[in-house]
Amino acid sequence: MKSIAIAFLTGLGISFIGSVPVGYLNIIAFDVYSMRGIVKLCYFLLGIITVECLIIYFIFKFAEKINSSIRLTKSLEIASLLFLIILTVFSFFTKNETTTTAAIPYLTENIFFSGILLNSVNFLQFPFWSGWSIYAVNNKIIEKHNYTKGMFIWGAGIGTMAGMLAFVLLLSRFSVYFTGIINYIIACVFLLLTLFQAFKFYRKYAIVTK
Repeated sequence: MKSIAIAFLTGLGISFIGSVPVGYLNIIAFDVYSMRGIVKLCYFLLGIITVECLIIYFIFKFAEKINSSIRLTKSLEIASLLFLIILTVFSFFTKNETTTTAAIPYLTENIFFSGILLNSVNFLQFPFWSGWSIYAVNNKIIEKHNYTKGMFIWGAGIGTMAGMLAFVLLLSRFSVYFTGIINYIIACVFLLLTLFQAFKFYRKYAIVTK
C-alpha cells in the first residue's frame, strides 16, 4: 500500500511541477478559459490528460529505447520547435483578434478533441516522461506486477490538471490589469518560448557534434 501511495504522489508531483511553467498548452488553456469558461477548460484539460496518460503508459514499455536514441530525441525536439514556430506566427498575425486561438486551426468546437490534438503534437513530453520513467523504475518507485504503474499514471494526470488549472486561474486573476494588450503579451510569450527552445536545441546539439 505504501509503494502505491509513493508512486501516485511521485507522478502527481512530477506532473504538477512540469505543467506549471509557461508553455504553449498553458497559454492556449488560458485563452480557452477566457473565452469559453471553466467547463470548456476542464474538457480541454481532460483531452490533454488523456493523451498524456496514454503516452506515459507506452513510454513505460519503451523508455530505455527512447531515452538512448539521440536521433529519435532530436527528431522529436525539431518537430516540437517547428510547432512552436507555427503557433508564434499565428499568434502574431491575430494579435488584434478577440482571441488568439481563433486563428489556431486545430482548436475546434469539440474542445475535448482540441486538447487531444494539441497535446498529441507536444513532442517534448516524450523525452521528459521517458527520463522520469527510467528514474522511477531504477529507484523502485515503479515495480513490476503490481499497481504502482497505474497509480503513477493516475497521479500524473491529476497533477497536470491541478497544475494547469492553477496556472490559468492565477493568470486570469492578474490579466484584468492588462486588458487590451493581453493578446500582444501572449504572442510575445510564444515568441520567447520559441527562442528559448531554439537556443536549448542549438546548445545541446552543437556540443554533441563538436
